[in-house]
Amino acid sequence: MSDVITAIVQIDCGTDAVTTAANALANVAGVAEVYSVTGRKDLIAILRVPHLDSVADVVTTKILRIPGVVNTQTQLAFRVHATRGADRESIDDVPESTTGVPEPAIR
Repeated sequence: MSDVITAIVQIDCGTDAVTTAANALANVAGVAEVYSVTGRKDLIAILRVPHLDSVADVVTTKILRIPGVVNTQTQLAFRVHATRGADRESIDDVPESTTGVPEPAIR
């Protein structure tokens, strides 16, 4: 089995372009997940590609050419510490504390 390169791309969008850019990102080969987020960035895209060169290709020739995308910042993931994949637990499986704040599940 070959390794997969995972990259986290933080994306700045122009005014009123977040939804359009997110929809376009969802159709880019190599983009596994797209999230709208709070904070200084508008979107986060998770890339899963076969080669390091593919990260540069997806970001520079695909993502940065999407209308409304103004800037990106990319981080490479080098070690997975936890994953639940497609079968990850639902929010209903996370125990709540007496304060109503979810506590991490202990396994």
